[in-house]
Amino acid sequence: MRIDKVSRIFLDNLKSGNPDYPHDTYSYKHICQSFDMAEDTMLRIVKGLAVDGYLEFATWNGSIDMGVALTQKGYAYRELRSLEARERWKERFLGFLCGIATSLLVWWLITLLSGIL
Repeated sequence: MRIDKVSRIFLDNLKSGNPDYPHDTYSYKHICQSFDMAEDTMLRIVKGLAVDGYLEFATWNGSIDMGVALTQKGYAYRELRSLEARERWKERFLGFLCGIATSLLVWWLITLLSGIL
């Protein structure tokens, strides 16, 4: 899960901002005005975050796009990022230990077989 600096700032602003629609939904106009952002820049960031699951598009009657809302992944992205980093380090450490164990097993087998022959 990689998020660039602009997207992190955008998510932090959404988390600390006040939504203008019910159900914690932000309209595109409100986002542009509140964050002093151009519409094309905002839409590019929103689409990228929606594809990654941090935002969801809020629709009215299933077809009219009203804006965006944060998902649970968007609310807790910093916590999720630290948990994923911790898991990566655990996997790296386990791989390192398996490599050492394999090397020791091969060394032991070579020593054992060279003594027999």
